Amino acid sequence: ALSSRTVTLSAQANPNITPRMAYLILSTDQGSWQITITQKANAQQVTVHVPTPGSLAQTISEDDLHSIVNLKITGELNEDDLELLKGGSYTGGRYSMEDVVITCDWHVEELDLSGMTTTTNETGAIFQCVPSLQKVVMPLHVEKVTNMAFYLCPSLETVDFGNNSDILTIEGSLTYNSFTGRTYTFGAFEHCVSLQSVTLPDNLEELSAGAFAGCTSLKEIIFPETCNVRKLSPVAYRYNNGISTTWFYQGLFNGCTSLET
Repeated sequence: ALSSRTVTLSAQANPNITPRMAYLILSTDQGSWQITITQKANAQQVTVHVPTPGSLAQTISEDDLHSIVNLKITGELNEDDLELLKGGSYTGGRYSMEDVVITCDWHVEELDLSGMTTTTNETGAIFQCVPSLQKVVMPLHVEKVTNMAFYLCPSLETVDFGNNSDILTIEGSLTYNSFTGRTYTFGAFEHCVSLQSVTLPDNLEELSAGAFAGCTSLKEIIFPETCNVRKLSPVAYRYNNGISTTWFYQGLFNGCTSLET
C-alpha cells in the first residue's frame, strides 16, 4: 500500500565560497533511494586583490577563483592575469545561436571590476561565455572595452559603467565572408540576450558596429548628456560575383530586434 512520510531538514548557511552537498538515503522494504542535496555557495562578495601585475595566479587558485559567486577584482592586471579571467567556450551556432552549447567552469553571478586597472588600458576578452553571470560593474579606469569582453553571456542583465568612467571606446567587429555568404560578429557584449537596458559611459567617444549585436532583449540604450561620442562605426562591404557588385550594410545595433529607444 502507498504511504507518505514527512521529513523535515534544517541547514545552516554555507560559509564557503564553493557549493556543498549532502546525501539523504531513504530506505523502505521495497528498496533504497539516494537523494543529493546541493547548497549554493556563500553569496557574500569576495575580493581578490592583485598586488602586482602578473601575480593573480599566485594570489588564488584557478579552481577557487572559478567557484566564487560574488566576485570583486582589484589591482593592476597584465595580459597573463587577463588570460586567467577568460570565460568558457562554445560549440555550434554556425547557422543559429539556438544550436550553441556553452562549456564553462565559472560560477560567478555578480562581478565588480570597478577597482581593476590593466597594463594595456583595455579590458581584454575576459568573461565571455559565462552562463551564470548576471551583473557586471565595469572598470572605471580603463579606456577600451575590447571585442568579446562579455561575448555570449546569456544571463547578463545589468552592465553598470559607474560615474565618470574613463572608458572611451566599446569595440565591435562585423565582417562578411563572400564564400559562405555569412556575417561574422565579435562584439564586446554580443549575444547577451537578457540585457534590456544600457546606459553608456559618461565619456564615451567611439561605439563600434556589433558591440551589442544579437542582444535580442535590448530595448533601451541611453547616451548620457556628458557623453562626447565622436565616432559611430557602422559597417559597409561589397560582394562582387564577377558580374555585378552588391553592397551590404550593417548598423550599430545589428540583431537588436527589441530596440525601442
